[in-house]
Amino acid sequence: MARPLQHQATPFVVPLRPAGPLRDRQHRYAADGCVITPRVQDPGVGPLRGAVYYTDGQLEDDARLVIALARTAAAHGADVLTRCAATDLREDRLTLTDETTGESVEARGTVVSATGVWAGEHDPSLRISPSRGSHLVVRAEALGCPSAVFTAPVPGHFGRFVFALPQSDGLVLVGLTDDAAPGVDGIAPPVPESDEDFLLATINRALERPLTRQDVVGRFAGLRPLVLPTPSGGSTGGTKRRIGRHGFGERREHGASGDLSEGAERPLVEAGATADVSRRHLLIDEPGRPLTIAGGKLTTYRTMAEDAVDAACRRLGTDRECRTRMLPLVGAAPREVLARLEEPTRLVRRYGTEAGRVAELGRRYPRFAGPVAEGVAYTVAEMLFGVLAEGALTVEDLVERRTRTSFVESAVPAAREVAAQVLELATT
Repeated sequence: MARPLQHQATPFVVPLRPAGPLRDRQHRYAADGCVITPRVQDPGVGPLRGAVYYTDGQLEDDARLVIALARTAAAHGADVLTRCAATDLREDRLTLTDETTGESVEARGTVVSATGVWAGEHDPSLRISPSRGSHLVVRAEALGCPSAVFTAPVPGHFGRFVFALPQSDGLVLVGLTDDAAPGVDGIAPPVPESDEDFLLATINRALERPLTRQDVVGRFAGLRPLVLPTPSGGSTGGTKRRIGRHGFGERREHGASGDLSEGAERPLVEAGATADVSRRHLLIDEPGRPLTIAGGKLTTYRTMAEDAVDAACRRLGTDRECRTRMLPLVGAAPREVLARLEEPTRLVRRYGTEAGRVAELGRRYPRFAGPVAEGVAYTVAEMLFGVLAEGALTVEDLVERRTRTSFVESAVPAAREVAAQVLELATT
């Protein structure tokens, strides 16, 4: 995933608790961790032995990844259709309906269904278990403006953590949960109060000053499209069905349940939770039916796509080498190239080499240089770029999918007004 994206490495800090008194060297290591993540319990005050420091890749924004993928595909000859419904899926054809005009057309070719949590609607034999991942949004100031991700373990559950992930716009995401969410709206899944209580209670175990509900400026959730094994122990059955290269593996083992701190009444790893359900993907290839790719996770998206496209090529009788392993997405460049760009760091992280195009809109039209609403960093120029270069057609596209203004709930009304004005200006 990292090669096509060229993302910067992101530091992580895992606080360590002592089994006995702190020695001098341990005290120094713990103090270093508190400098990077200032609101982590001070070793001179709270029981902190030190911290594990490491780096990993960070995806700046999953919505921006989707846009970059679509634009890169279009640059290589793909037709990208939005506001278009696909129905009557068959092996070699489907019906496309323009949702703005109502006009329909039959399209012929090899059909691949990649519909996430809705995959079971197209293939009832699939056992899809949507898993909700809830996040809270807080101002960086509430956590002392951390410069690294830090984590707090879920008590009693080996390998489960709640993290605080700093963003480039002055916000920090606190997440995430892992609960089964049958029947939940896949477009805008709500965040239950119990999830908010759990996240706050768990992350507060690592903090000198606990977060409260008053610190939360936004909340959001997504659904993971997990594929369950069949009761007989197989994947989904069928002679032509096969597990992808990351086939179902052993369930992870967790420790015994333990109580959370006061205010968090239940652990999320229990009956009905989905932390142990495989994240591996499944490719279904049966004659007479569309190809179906299901399950998986964001970090394996490219491998999933390669498996699906390879299967489509076999159906078409073509044999082409996959190029996406090293193919850069639009805006991607080596870190040394991005470091030389003169645009604001936030824009470079979000747009890569296209940051200059966004900034130029603000310079050319000064009224577009300011933020879309109080308390958010996104500018009107970014919304305008979303319409001119990224196919945005609605207010929701701009507020939720080209920017993340919707993360700050108080900013949404003003941002929606600005988005409507930008759409009117750009399309007249």
